[in-house]
Amino acid sequence: MATPKELYYEKRGKMLVKNLKSRHFDACYCATKEEALKQALAWIPEGSSVGWGGVMSASQIGLLDALRQGNYNAIDRERCTTQEEKLQAAKDAMFADVFLTSANGLSLDGEMVNIDGTGNRVAAIVYGPKEVLV
Repeated sequence: MATPKELYYEKRGKMLVKNLKSRHFDACYCATKEEALKQALAWIPEGSSVGWGGVMSASQIGLLDALRQGNYNAIDRERCTTQEEKLQAAKDAMFADVFLTSANGLSLDGEMVNIDGTGNRVAAIVYGPKEVLV
């Protein structure tokens, strides 16, 4: 049986999904990090090139490790050793099949807020790869 906290999150999650869909986002609610990882991988076709900006949540659910170890072309700035390599990886990510990013804020009514130090995440959301997963 679900706890009151789990029921609260599920109810709010369903409301948020509805509101995101009304803003033309494809969204789903995942109650666990295992469900979130499975869903994220379902949205990323094998063989895809995948880049990312700041994505703490993707790291926490194991998505970045799955992309690094799976049948994907991971454009991984974190593994670059020089500033030039990091800059090139950020540029390459703009042309990836899929771009992963996190939102700095997400309101219950489906409004997303992003502020970016270098602009790579916001640029990719606005004018980057065809598929962007937040």
